[in-house]
Amino acid sequence: MTGVLDSFAVPSEEQAVLPAVERVLAAVRAAGYLEGEATPLKVALVELLRNAMEHGNRFVPQREVAVTVACERERIAVTVADEGPGLDPARLAQSLSEQAPLEAPRGRGLGMVRRLLGEQAAIEVCGSAITIRFGRERFARGR
Repeated sequence: MTGVLDSFAVPSEEQAVLPAVERVLAAVRAAGYLEGEATPLKVALVELLRNAMEHGNRFVPQREVAVTVACERERIAVTVADEGPGLDPARLAQSLSEQAPLEAPRGRGLGMVRRLLGEQAAIEVCGSAITIRFGRERFARGR
């Protein structure tokens, strides 16, 4: 199966986060890519959606966060895009770093997402869109 599994938009409101996450998990599960523990993926998705709402859209409800779940060959791709200016390229490396300073009030989100998804997952940032990609092996039963 290759192609878009689900595509939708939600307002930048806190109460929209968990229903959006559950919708993504349902699409990933239906495609056979989620058989085991969903908590790491769920936490990563919450982080991505909240960051888009807070930092990209400033929690303005009229600004939407677009979510696309796709199957690309042997991997799932989840893209979260907001209406903001995007991540500052100069801060991207620090944001993806596992060594982001704990005392910093911001800038640890993508590093946390990377740790939650594991080494086999990929994170791609393009403007105001962030895409995570992972294979079946990451969330197979027993992992």
